[in-house]
Amino acid sequence: MASHVLGIGYTQSTATIAKIGIWKQLGLELDCTDDFDHAVCMLSNRNYICVAICTRAVSEEQIETLQKIQTIPIIVTSPDIICNYVQPTESEVRIPEECPLQCEHKSTVIKVKNLQICLEQRSVSIDGVAVDLTEKEFDILALLLLNQKQVFTHEMMMDAIWHNDSAFYSRNALSSHISNLKKKLKHFSDVADLIKSIRGIGYKFEP
Repeated sequence: MASHVLGIGYTQSTATIAKIGIWKQLGLELDCTDDFDHAVCMLSNRNYICVAICTRAVSEEQIETLQKIQTIPIIVTSPDIICNYVQPTESEVRIPEECPLQCEHKSTVIKVKNLQICLEQRSVSIDGVAVDLTEKEFDILALLLLNQKQVFTHEMMMDAIWHNDSAFYSRNALSSHISNLKKKLKHFSDVADLIKSIRGIGYKFEP
């Protein structure tokens, strides 16, 4: 049985595009609504793996309301990102070259508790206060947040973060980066405690 994603702020046209786009490619079912109260009802009656908000109209207070119902990732994207991910067959749908859903700016924001990370801007904030991370610290945090509850071995993380240069880095180097990352997050929030070390194996982010 496929896992479900709750989509908020999707019009009928964007919902149709999204359902055959990135979520289908990931093997997920997208349940859509453009009404916040309906979204609250849906979230209260079904377990979702994440919430995808395709709008800028959802307030911080409303996002906090969603997080109180289920502690799951909340991803805020502009509609043009959905278009960029769609790779439909001709029998499914045609996306015009000038997509009418395009927005001026792209932003992919992930919120967990009081932590917010923007992938495009490579920015991290806690309660609105910017957290200064190094390039590798940000990459590690993004990897874990995008794959919550998944256990990454040391080798998997080094391959993902250092790519072709991973052979030149050791577990100690990875551990040092994660230790520094947790110290910086811990200064602002207990969200650092969600980065779990799996002895002898690797790490995971456990919300």
